[in-house]
Amino acid sequence: MNRDGFAVGEIAYKEVGPRTWVYAESVPSILEVAAREFVGTEEMIRQGEKLFGPYEWDRFDLLVLPPCFPYGGMENPKMVFVTPTVIRGDASGGQVVAHELTHSWTGNLITNKNNEYFWLNEGNTTYAERRTVV
Repeated sequence: MNRDGFAVGEIAYKEVGPRTWVYAESVPSILEVAAREFVGTEEMIRQGEKLFGPYEWDRFDLLVLPPCFPYGGMENPKMVFVTPTVIRGDASGGQVVAHELTHSWTGNLITNKNNEYFWLNEGNTTYAERRTVV
């Protein structure tokens, strides 16, 4: 399975783990703060793999979008989109990353048949995220 996310703009990145780069607008303060916020991502990936099996994709990158992005996050395989409003400077934004990460197993690999059962994606993911946060 190969799905790629992409973004266009003046974007810079910083490595926060062997499988994770944080991308953000080329404003040093945004990128630095985001990288510190999400520094625990690799440990969450390892915890998810212990619980649910191998992470299927080679990358788990994070793209911090402009503040107008209307959601906390979006679980695209390989490149999760997050809003800068989850960056608080205390690593609590990692909860959103954990949620989007666990969608890699409950939502991207295994999903509901139709929207009638969409609640299963979010319900299982919310349960799994709480077991993944370190």
